[in-house]
Amino acid sequence: MSLLQHFPLLSFVTNLSVQTYGMMSTPNMKDIVDRNPCGFEGKHISCKSEDSEETNIMTGHPMAIGTFFSFQMIGQIAWLYKWYKAPSREQSLYAPVYTIGNFCISAWLIFWVNCFL
Repeated sequence: MSLLQHFPLLSFVTNLSVQTYGMMSTPNMKDIVDRNPCGFEGKHISCKSEDSEETNIMTGHPMAIGTFFSFQMIGQIAWLYKWYKAPSREQSLYAPVYTIGNFCISAWLIFWVNCFL
């Protein structure tokens, strides 16, 4: 296996770590959603932390988000298992998109938890 074949796993572990950070940090994801409830209506709400200016962010229901990402994680683990067992051509074409997507989600979550969006 080449070094590049390990990037999908690295991006998954990074995403999982950042989501854990988002749940354990202060304020955590649920604190932000409770402070700014709006469901999935796509409303822009203001977010003001102690050390930043007021910004607008979009938010969703925390249990719906958790449910969605839990099933997404199960799918990702299944995909990674197949990736390491016997990668197909389709998986090889998808791997860069998967890797970039996980890193982008991780970056978004860090900014969202810190109210920098």
